[in-house]
Amino acid sequence: MKKSRRRAGERLGCNAENLAAWRLRLAGYQILARRHKSHMGEIDLIARRGQVLVFAEVKARTTLAAAALARGPPLSGPSGGG
Repeated sequence: MKKSRRRAGERLGCNAENLAAWRLRLAGYQILARRHKSHMGEIDLIARRGQVLVFAEVKARTTLAAAALARGPPLSGPSGGG
């Protein structure tokens, strides 16, 4: 059962990364790398649009409520600091 649960989690994560990649493409970004591994860890997506470079860590949740809880309260102010 643990293997099937792990596989389901990996599948959910891959689907979320694919959706995030498509969202970035629709916004005009070029995907430069997926699941880039370095000595520091893994970066899910690296994308670029003009001079803007994006390093994205994708987190998948099974429900919208779980995603909202994981995200935390909204940030406010120009610097996002509240």
